[in-house]
Amino acid sequence: MSIAVISPARIGANQLNARKSSGPKTLAGKARSRGNAVKHGLSGAGIALPTEDAAEVEHRFAALQSEMGTSTALGSILVKQVALMSVRLDRAALQESAALTTRVRHAEADFDQARRAEVVQLFEEIESDPANNHRRLLTFPEGVDRLIEALEGVMRDLDGKSSLHWDESHASKVEALFGRRATAFPLSRSAALFIALSGQFTTGRPSAPTHDSGRTERIRWVRDELSKMIGQEMNRLRAIRAEIDLEAIALDRAEAPQRALFDPSPEATLARRYETEARRGLFRSLQEFRQAEAQPELAETPLLLEVEAEPAPEPVERNEPTSEAAPTLQANPDPEPTPTPTRNEPIPTPVEPDPTPQTHPEPHLRAVGDDSPARSIDGDPPRN
Repeated sequence: MSIAVISPARIGANQLNARKSSGPKTLAGKARSRGNAVKHGLSGAGIALPTEDAAEVEHRFAALQSEMGTSTALGSILVKQVALMSVRLDRAALQESAALTTRVRHAEADFDQARRAEVVQLFEEIESDPANNHRRLLTFPEGVDRLIEALEGVMRDLDGKSSLHWDESHASKVEALFGRRATAFPLSRSAALFIALSGQFTTGRPSAPTHDSGRTERIRWVRDELSKMIGQEMNRLRAIRAEIDLEAIALDRAEAPQRALFDPSPEATLARRYETEARRGLFRSLQEFRQAEAQPELAETPLLLEVEAEPAPEPVERNEPTSEAAPTLQANPDPEPTPTPTRNEPIPTPVEPDPTPQTHPEPHLRAVGDDSPARSIDGDPPRN
């Protein structure tokens, strides 16, 4: 791996260029450069607003502050936000109105241009998808005209009336103009004629003259047959062209200005989102202003308040109950898993509990340090 060595002259030139392109130095230049990235001014904190909008914000702020009678610093900040959001709403309305006016003014011209552009794209890609593109071209008067014009050019090449000479590319082109692929199976008559035009009379599809005829005569016959087929296709296209409903297309063109009243472009969608956010910010600032003016003590508190954590609950003592009416339930430990018997081991039979009540002996009491026999509660000696 080789390491490029930079000469001292090159390093000096780079340093000199860096000193020349370090950006504005004066305050006025820095103020102007702050607005280089501004596109619409409908978002952000409003620091880099255009001069006209900044002046309008200050004018509205002074008017609103006098009208709303702010008594706190927080109220003045919120009034400034209201002025900024109101200017943004006006700007958004003006931008939308101007954009829609332009769309409506050029709606019919854009309608025609869109149709022509679609026809051009379909015709350029006709060889990649002949069936679908040919079918879609037949729905446009411009598309049918384009197909007829292309077939007329092929006819001139066949008749030798143009400077171009017939070659193999014409086969694929004409088959696509018919809505077929040149490599489709089985071969169409036109594809067989194209093969015969190159001198290969082995397909047996076209009714060619006997092989005793001269090559020139056979080639002339193939050209005549292809010319007949292309002429028939052109007549068919002219008939389709006459059946296209031009009145419906004219109605679509006349209604283009009404459809242009809604702009579905990503730019317009983003502008509507900015307008909605500005409207929400305006009402949010008004609501916060009313709360701040109604409770002036809130304006003196910092904006970021630390939320005191709630004290942890005291642990619940689980003592033994003093009365027999409410016994304490104790959780049983996890039961031991039941062993799974093996294949040769008999399955144990469950033992049913004995229904006979169990009798417990009475407790006996004995004083500490007394060696006498223990006595029961009733005073009788214990029973052995």
